[in-house]
Amino acid sequence: MNMNRVADPYSLSFILTGWQWGPFPLLVFLFSIAAIYLYLKGYKIQRAKNHRWPVGRVVSFISGIATLDIALQSSVAYLVNINFVAHIVQHLLLMIVSPALLALSNPSTMILQTAPKRYRQLWSKVLHSPVFVAVTNPITTWFTYYGVMWIFYNSSLIKTAMENMFIMDIFNIAFFFASTCFWWPLISKDPIMHFKMNYGFKLLTLGIGVPFESFLGVAIMSRKTSLAPMYSLSQIHAGGEALWIISEVVIFVGIVPVFVDWIRAEERKARRIDRELYGSEITQGDSVGG
Repeated sequence: MNMNRVADPYSLSFILTGWQWGPFPLLVFLFSIAAIYLYLKGYKIQRAKNHRWPVGRVVSFISGIATLDIALQSSVAYLVNINFVAHIVQHLLLMIVSPALLALSNPSTMILQTAPKRYRQLWSKVLHSPVFVAVTNPITTWFTYYGVMWIFYNSSLIKTAMENMFIMDIFNIAFFFASTCFWWPLISKDPIMHFKMNYGFKLLTLGIGVPFESFLGVAIMSRKTSLAPMYSLSQIHAGGEALWIISEVVIFVGIVPVFVDWIRAEERKARRIDRELYGSEITQGDSVGG
């Protein structure tokens, strides 16, 4: 990560234009460009086949990738090294905003419907592999999402990572991957091969996050010492407050599409029952009348 000294890192000019071009941010940038290109190529194939693919999914994918790049390449990536509030913002972008937006874009379905045959077969093998079964197990995803986050912020891990940005980069990738596995089965329309959550379980999983994020935010706000030497205690307290407030709002927003889908599913179920019930009565009535 590029850490050349900036005269005023809090200026509006730097916040808008302070993109980092070290090896890791550059790799993230190239990945982002490639991912968006491949998704748009898939969208073009869908349209050529006259397959319905909502534009909203395309917007969600591009927004999710853009959010990932902002978290790891923009001025946020620089400010993380001097301000704990920026660290929390990066954390929320990587663990909530970007994974949720990408989940809404149904990337797995796009791969299975538009990728060349050999890549479809490879992705199918991944989906059915024992490793994938393990990492997408609800218990595993819950621990990696909530548990690891608690351990990271309540141990010396954050100090070690912040003093060696290579380690922090690895943690960021791990946080993003774990969060993707967490959000994907909750709000994506992609078929999940092994663990089908009902709507009640989805809401419970997200609902657990409300008190958990609150407890973590309060724990950080209550600290008497800093988490890492580059952060002042006042920054730690402000970051804890930001984590508490912003994460609660974002998780609540995440609950909304799950709840809406549940209502729609119940409405479809009711209509299906009505068709079966009244359709049967009409058929019987016709038979008697005949």
